Formats: sequence, structure tokens, C-alpha cells
Amino acid sequence: MPVTQARTRKQVRQSIGLALGGFDLSDGAIEHTADDTGSLVTIHDSSLLFGSNNEHRGKWIVSTVVATDSNAGLIRRVWESSPDARELRLATPLLKETDSSFTYELWRADMPPQMVNEMMNRYISNITRKGSVPTQDTSIHLGGNIYNFPLPSNMIGVQTVSYRESVVSKSIRPCDAAWANPQTNVTAAADDEDLREGNASCKLTFADAFGSTGEAANDTFTALDLSGYTHIEFWMKSTLATDTNSYDLFLTSASTKKEDLTIPAMSANTWTYHQVALANPLSDSAIDKIGIEAGSDPVTSTIWIDDVRAIRSGTEVWTSVHRDFWRVEKDDRRLELDPSGLPGYASGLLRLKGLRVPALMSNDSDICEVDSEYVIHSVVAEVLRATADLTGDRRNAKAIEASRREALAMSALVRSETPVPTPRWVDTAS
Repeated sequence: MPVTQARTRKQVRQSIGLALGGFDLSDGAIEHTADDTGSLVTIHDSSLLFGSNNEHRGKWIVSTVVATDSNAGLIRRVWESSPDARELRLATPLLKETDSSFTYELWRADMPPQMVNEMMNRYISNITRKGSVPTQDTSIHLGGNIYNFPLPSNMIGVQTVSYRESVVSKSIRPCDAAWANPQTNVTAAADDEDLREGNASCKLTFADAFGSTGEAANDTFTALDLSGYTHIEFWMKSTLATDTNSYDLFLTSASTKKEDLTIPAMSANTWTYHQVALANPLSDSAIDKIGIEAGSDPVTSTIWIDDVRAIRSGTEVWTSVHRDFWRVEKDDRRLELDPSGLPGYASGLLRLKGLRVPALMSNDSDICEVDSEYVIHSVVAEVLRATADLTGDRRNAKAIEASRREALAMSALVRSETPVPTPRWVDTAS
């Protein structure tokens, strides 16, 4: 996509409204501001002094207050208006009483702003590939001789695959042996059959009598200085699906807890590689114990943990995998690697660079991720075309302007850059 200034949904909608004459501009402003306290159904605005009673009846207001305001983005229809009272009365209440901070757009009755918002999103979704947005993902981790992985759900095209050849790191626990201190009703064992790194993983089995929460197990070691590191990385697996309340990983120094890290959600019976940021790295200069705590009842489940290490973000060295050694399985949305393209690299992080679907806009502060000129001209052309007079031999000004806008929209679309390198597309969109 060519370099353009990012525009919000509100800015794009206002450009469309101006092009179509969709606004009330009686005071020369696109946005109006209330000048006194109103109510849930009334807006006081001194700019409404012109016109006759109920001149604005049937028109639409769009609240353009800041995103944190409960009225943000609300669309309401005007029930009645009074120039003497400088007041609009709404057919449906707002969520918060209006006051002097309340700002709004006033749209013509035959130009519902919700229709404009929906049309903008429709044109964004029509150019899924041409309007695709660069993205990258580092959630895939090699290990266990597995070379076929589900692709990130938001990725529609893969351009490059790289592996993390090196990173500054320090091993905390390789987990080749059972952790030394399982708590009551927890059994710790080394599992040399179900593992991701080295010779074994640490397997923790909960008895039903464990209870609902608390420390499950810990392991001690000679103190390590982790103050120069930013994240903890490790493999983990659970026989039950977990959420962010299920488990924490903690690090202590001389019996003082220094880190209490939430372990992200996991699917059942699936090895998941986690990277969790350290909360207080400068205080982690003498870490001598690691442990797992249950935040909710694990009942009679089992968890495995493997290869816990600290890494320093920003020190990664990435090496590209040649395109001959990876492919995308469209039907299954999976990435398949040929291990011969990763010599000597059986375990480690992958980085995928590719493209994602442009986001639809649901709030006025959302950025239009495709060329906004394409969206503006397309919506304006469609509205004009729908209301143009094409009877007989007539082709009125609306139809002529619609044709011009369609040409401008196509020009903006053609200017959009073709992604380089050429993606291997996952989706079937055009």
C-alpha cells in the first residue's frame, strides 16, 4: 500500500458526508458542540437558532465524544427540534446526559450514518488481499521432531520463514529430572517419553485431594543472576485445557518471591511454548528456586514442563529458510517445513512474516488500514449511483459524478503496492 496519512473511521465518514452533502452545516462546522447541560434525550446547542420548529426531525446524530465516554459512537434519531429553545430531542436515550463536552454530527434523514459505517467496512473487506496489512508472528517453536504447524489465525499470506539461530539466554531448569520438592498430593517424575527438549520433561500429577489452589512443586538450584534478561521461555502441557487463572510460575531469591508470572492459556494435551516477560528483572540477581502454583482446582490432571530458560529480547539472530524448504497447506491452514532446510536446528523459535486481513472499523478512533481514498470514493460512488436518475436517455449529474468517483476508487486501488516478496496465500479471497 502506498504511504498515506492514516485516517480514523470518523475522519473517513466525515469526508464521505461532505462529498454527499450529508451534514447539517448551518453553523459552518462538521461537528457541533453542546453549550449547556441537557439530558439523556436532549441536546442544547446555540447553533440551532435558525430554521423552523421540527426542521431537524428525522435527522440523525452521531456522538463524537472521546472514546472513553459511554456515549462514544452512539447514533440516535432526532424526534423534534426547537430553534427557540436551541434544542434537539432524541427518540432514543443516550447512555449519559449531555453537557458542554458533548460533540456530535448531524446527518440528513435520508443518509443514516450507520449505513455509511457499514459501507466503509464492506469495501475494506472486498479487498482482503490487495489491502492486506504486514504482520509477523513468533508463536511457533520447533521441538519434538515436529515440522508441521497450524498457521496464526489472522495470517492470510506467508512471505518469509526464519528461525532463531541464536539469542542471549541462560538455562534455569532443563527439566531432565523430576523437580525435587513436590507438595502434598502432587507426584513429580521425569518423563523420558513425552518431552520437547533434552532427555526428559518434568511431569507433575495432581491427586484429587490436592485442593483448589496453592503451590504444586518447586525446585532449588545454585543462585542465578537473571537481572540482564527480559523474558522466561518454557514448554508446558496439560491434560486439561487451562486459562490465565490456572497456573503461575514463580521465581524466588532466599525465600523471597521475585517473580510471579501468569502462564498463558493452553489447549488440552498440546505442548505449548510460552514466552513471558519478567516483571522485575533488575531484582532477579540471585534466583535460587523455581515453582508452579495452581490458581484454580487442577482436579486429577497432569502437567508437564520442559526447558525453562531466561532470554534477552533484542539479541535474536534470525536466519531465513529458503522458500524451497517450506510450503503452505491452504486447505488445512498449516505450515510444513522440510528439516533439511534447517541444518542442525531441531529446536527453537520460528518467525513468520506475512500479511493479515485489514481490520474492520467498529469505533470512531479505529484507523482505516487500507487506502482511505479508495474507501471514500467507493462509498460516495455507490450512494450516488443508487439515487441517480437514469430513466430514458437521461444521465444526470449524480450518475456522472458516480462514474468519476468509481474511476478515482479504482485508481487508488491500482496504486496499492503488490506485496513483496510474493506471499504464499492461505485464504481464497481475491
